[in-house]
Amino acid sequence: MDLKYSNVSDYAREELGIAASTAAKMERLARKLRDFPVVREAVRRGELTLRKAEIIAPVLVPGDEVRWILWGKAETVRSLKVRVAKPRESDDDDWLKFSA
Repeated sequence: MDLKYSNVSDYAREELGIAASTAAKMERLARKLRDFPVVREAVRRGELTLRKAEIIAPVLVPGDEVRWILWGKAETVRSLKVRVAKPRESDDDDWLKFSA
């Protein structure tokens, strides 16, 4: 409102020349990266591209950030998508208790 626009999409379209959907996608990523300052800093420094950050954002968990950054720096976008799509290997085996 201070910038005389009712929302981020209007501001992005009028002032920055960015499509409203692109601005919304950037806003979602920025909100997600609030919880992951290490990844946010890697993107800010240019160590990790925005596209790669978008790919890994849904699977980020606290304490796993550095590993994803290293994979992001070493791998292509395509291979990173494959890694994200793979089922995660658990360090702990899930045990179930059965009784008969």
